[in-house]
Amino acid sequence: MIRNYLKIAFRNLWQNKVYSFVNLSGLTLGLTVVMLIMLYVKDDLSFDRMHAKGPQIFRLIQDRKDLQGNLSKMGNTGMPQGPAFVRELGDFEAYCRFKNGWNTLVKKGNEGIKENLMYADNSALTMFSFEVVAGDARTALKDLKNVVITDRMAEKYFGSQDPVGKLMQIGDEGAAFKPFVVAAVVKHPPANSSIQFDMLMSIDHLISPDPQQRANDENWFNASLNTFLLVNPKANVARLDKKMESVTAKYTSDFLTEVRKKNNEGKTYEMKFKLQPLYEMHLNPEYYASNGLEYWSNERYPKILSGLALLVLVIACINFVNLTLARSLKRAKEIGIRKATGGTRQHILAQFLGESFLLTALAFVPSWLLAYLLLPTFSELTDKHLESTYLFQPTTLLLFGALLFLVALLAGFYPALVLSGFRPIETLRGPFKLTGRQTFGKALVVFQFVLAGVLIIGTVIATRQFNYIAQAELGYKTDNILRFWLPWDQIEKVAAPLKNELAQLPYVEKVSSKSGDWNSTIYQINGKSTDYTYYEYIDENHLQLMGIPLVQGRYFSPKYALDTVSNIIVNEAFVREFVPKGQNPFTLSIRQQDKALNIVGIVKDFHYASFKEKIKPIVWARDTPRQAGCVHVQITANHQKEALAQIKKVYKKYVPYLPLEYYFLEDFRMERYADDLRWKQILTYTSLVAILIACLGLFGLATFVTEQRTKEIGIRKVLGAGVTSIVALLSKDFLKLVLIGILIACPVAYYFGNQWLQDFAYRVEINAWVFVFAGVIAMVVALGTVAYQALKTALTNPANTLKTE
Repeated sequence: MIRNYLKIAFRNLWQNKVYSFVNLSGLTLGLTVVMLIMLYVKDDLSFDRMHAKGPQIFRLIQDRKDLQGNLSKMGNTGMPQGPAFVRELGDFEAYCRFKNGWNTLVKKGNEGIKENLMYADNSALTMFSFEVVAGDARTALKDLKNVVITDRMAEKYFGSQDPVGKLMQIGDEGAAFKPFVVAAVVKHPPANSSIQFDMLMSIDHLISPDPQQRANDENWFNASLNTFLLVNPKANVARLDKKMESVTAKYTSDFLTEVRKKNNEGKTYEMKFKLQPLYEMHLNPEYYASNGLEYWSNERYPKILSGLALLVLVIACINFVNLTLARSLKRAKEIGIRKATGGTRQHILAQFLGESFLLTALAFVPSWLLAYLLLPTFSELTDKHLESTYLFQPTTLLLFGALLFLVALLAGFYPALVLSGFRPIETLRGPFKLTGRQTFGKALVVFQFVLAGVLIIGTVIATRQFNYIAQAELGYKTDNILRFWLPWDQIEKVAAPLKNELAQLPYVEKVSSKSGDWNSTIYQINGKSTDYTYYEYIDENHLQLMGIPLVQGRYFSPKYALDTVSNIIVNEAFVREFVPKGQNPFTLSIRQQDKALNIVGIVKDFHYASFKEKIKPIVWARDTPRQAGCVHVQITANHQKEALAQIKKVYKKYVPYLPLEYYFLEDFRMERYADDLRWKQILTYTSLVAILIACLGLFGLATFVTEQRTKEIGIRKVLGAGVTSIVALLSKDFLKLVLIGILIACPVAYYFGNQWLQDFAYRVEINAWVFVFAGVIAMVVALGTVAYQALKTALTNPANTLKTE
């Protein structure tokens, strides 16, 4: 019986080539999108699950409140917390701290190559399941002279030789190269590991020889690394937060009491440590951590992508249903004969479900190949490290098998139920119609275009917002300005002569420097403390180079000695927020701790952060020789190549051991929106696929209706109707369906689009023309789809349609 069903199924597919091609195309596109998204979601959910002790490993995170009651959620900790909690509480078996190195170079011949160094405790290779290829995991990081490298580094520096016991020359931030012994080799961390490194060294390297600095490092309020704790399997994790509070109080009470004494209002800081399961770390941006933890995501990303996959899957399944129903009239007599000769409804249901599974299986093969071919592009689009090997993993194949079964069942069950319910007497005695099923098919097309319409309108809204971001005035210059950082330990020595020499280059117009991007501190203004306020240290040329206009007062100048001592420049937002109405800003009483400050200039507001943030108050002070680490260079337009060659040469003269890493401000500007830009592109491609599949469904319904109206059209032609009027007659009904779908989609798309735009402090308005534009696109595409089938029917000779039943 199964052999007979397969023979009939293949014969039916072969006899209806256009129908089969359209149906297979829709399923193939839909399955390809879903497969790629499944890989993304699977990768996101698989992060850090390679560690055997993963269920017992927790990251130490903290909630802090400052003196003003502002809450900060932090994924970083300091040096003392891990050892203290393990020492004080028997619920923890071990701790491991990670902190990334800075500008670490490995000597190869006469060249210094930058590598990714991570400092870690000796427990790193026993607590985490990084695969040790050679060496002893238990002792590899005990000695300060040891280094652990990955297999990639081993091949890079030692080729096929065994690197264990051999020396590597390693330097940090321009310090002299020192010899380290390779104590172990580990497999390079997989792409779905949050902890990434090329080398591991003992974290004891970070213990300062200076007693004062060492005491500062042991302060519980410092946060510069990541701490992981291994919890005893028998421990009650829910109660550990309370136990940690008592330990925290033990080590911080003296410091907090001192803060309370110094504060006039008796306020102090609050700090609470919590445990975050290792498996939840990757998808929780609330407790974002840097210092060696990479590839951060957000739990909403897999949810959004899963939602898009579901939309495409539903559209593809609706498409299948419509096309199957559209062709059912051709098979009505076949079903009637089967039932008349003894076939049961269950047999016919099984037959058509089997055909659905066969068609889905046939679509699965090209879908899998397309997913394989598109995976590199999809990985780049989503900024994911997805490898082609993922497609061959047993779990992936099992997921795809489940997907095949689900799609076949979703797409085939309803048509099989309808077709198996045909009554033999109705199908054999004369013309047969599906009556109410036609209405259901139309409803499905409306639903398809609701989904497609939401995606189209969403894409238009996202495109408008990004065009606004790309074209909006920032309030400062970005064209032909590049920036780079000097090694921290070399700033005082090389910054001034390097800038002077750069300024003399023929294709360099201006040079300036500043401190790191946006630090924050508290000021006392007219005796009242502010919230944390942004500040930067800059040289006398920086604001002019950036083209930030002066509103009142003056820029910094070497002519004024106090500029390097107590004078500051502020932006308009600072004046609006902190200067009382009617007071001259230049007479404002400002103090930073015990230091009095004076405003000498006010500059125009500019978008120093992304358009997601409102412009906040900023303070600029003159830099000291130690703070001018971020160098900005404005180069002559159309001479970028020549200028870069000259800049690299000068940089190499002062920093010979470190390659120049620079970027242009225009690129830096758009990097802030990289995630949103990726989602806009994902939405655009998903919309294109959705509208294409929806049009295939519309084509199916057009086939369905025109088959039922063939004789009507023939009679109309005999009575004098022209091709244009017949095409208009047939197209009108379909365009109504599309219009209804778009009208329903508009409020839905407005709601979700407006929700997304709330993330931006500066955003476009959702105007009515957006919906009109999206509606016109959908109508034009739909008309082109329907017109083909309508025109084909209208051009048919009426003699052929009227002479046969």
